[in-house]
Amino acid sequence: MDIEQLNTDFGIVGQLKFVRGHGGLPFIEITNESATALISIYAAQVLSYQPIAAAEDLLFLSEQSCYEPGKAIRGGIPICWPWFGSDPQDLEGLSHGFVRNDFWKVINVSALSPFETKVTLKFTQPKLNNIT
Repeated sequence: MDIEQLNTDFGIVGQLKFVRGHGGLPFIEITNESATALISIYAAQVLSYQPIAAAEDLLFLSEQSCYEPGKAIRGGIPICWPWFGSDPQDLEGLSHGFVRNDFWKVINVSALSPFETKVTLKFTQPKLNNIT
């Protein structure tokens, strides 16, 4: 993903920017008057959330996390879909679904106020067509 293009298309000066994170994965950094947050476009996973008044991050993120395509990031707030636990059809061998092991598309971002930032991501991979 082209970080520069994402910033041109979706960046919000002083509130939201796209950066290369761990393992070169594209991350969204949000800083507004109420909190800071870090979201990975890989897996659409919230990796960090720290209210301005908080002394530390509210989310756990494992130091053993792998930041590479095909691997799930351990910690934060993952999206587990279309199943939680073992693959019920044992097709992909992935725990907690396949949407946490692929890139999502940025659809929209907006600064709702100086205290609120909205990000809309969409899973667009063809794997969705194979769900029964």
